[in-house]
Amino acid sequence: MSKANQLLLFGALAAATCGVVFFPREDRAPELASNGSDRPAALPRGARGEGAPIGAPVPSATVLPPIPAAPTDDLPSARVGLPDARDREGLLRTLRDETDYRALRWAVFHLVNRHELGPEEVAHLIDLLGRTEDPDVVRAVLWGLAASRDPEVVPVVAQMALSNQLPSMRIEALRSLAALEGKASGQILREILVADSQEEVRAQAAAILGLVRSSDPAAVSDLGRSALSDPSPAVRMASIDALAASSLSQAAAGLTAVAERGLDSGERFRAREHLDRARRVAEANGGDLTRLFSEPSDPMTAGAEPSHHQD
Repeated sequence: MSKANQLLLFGALAAATCGVVFFPREDRAPELASNGSDRPAALPRGARGEGAPIGAPVPSATVLPPIPAAPTDDLPSARVGLPDARDREGLLRTLRDETDYRALRWAVFHLVNRHELGPEEVAHLIDLLGRTEDPDVVRAVLWGLAASRDPEVVPVVAQMALSNQLPSMRIEALRSLAALEGKASGQILREILVADSQEEVRAQAAAILGLVRSSDPAAVSDLGRSALSDPSPAVRMASIDALAASSLSQAAAGLTAVAERGLDSGERFRAREHLDRARRVAEANGGDLTRLFSEPSDPMTAGAEPSHHQD
């Protein structure tokens, strides 16, 4: 995969539930800031991705790792020994030896933003993740691991998503999982949707599943159950909107069930709204709702073997 295509896989739903945000690497050298620190300008953001759920956004659910801002803390003027941002070996040395969180965040940002992330770079990021508790450094490292697109990092990110004590850090790990393809990441997202103790984490998992696993029958079925029975209204609403991203028959069944017996009148209305909109789309294309919600899932997208389900 080319560098450009690799970077185009990143995107975020910053203001809406399931829009995708890209963070392409800045290839040119950034201008120096007035204090002498090397800070690139803000990176461009991409447009909303296709296939996102229809309907109003879920305010608490933003998806995929946000682009960390360029480090703005002024590193102490007396500090010496920080490498040039284009010095790959120097950046790796900083990650290995440095303890100042500002210097670490600075090094992670420029390593990910300026250099290819191969096995050595990923190994340094994983090592740093295991020995830092600074939230800003952790966020930067998770962003870097997501940018690497390396399936070997899934267990590391999954462990944080499942067991970190801070809900905010579990959410950051979820966003990184969203950028990492494969069946394993989908299974972790489903487990978190069902089992995490915090509603904001479950709502995030629902929104992410709607974005990246809408062709997975098992994920869509879990979303249907969550939309009907999760104890949190925020999670139920996020699951309803996520169902609207899928063209599988399980999604139509889930939305119909919520429209008929959802726990809240607003949720029933939202499900009917999604179904009515889908019906109008189907009629405009000469079909009906049953036909619209019958597109075969793509096993490669769903992360499932063809024999695991029938369309």
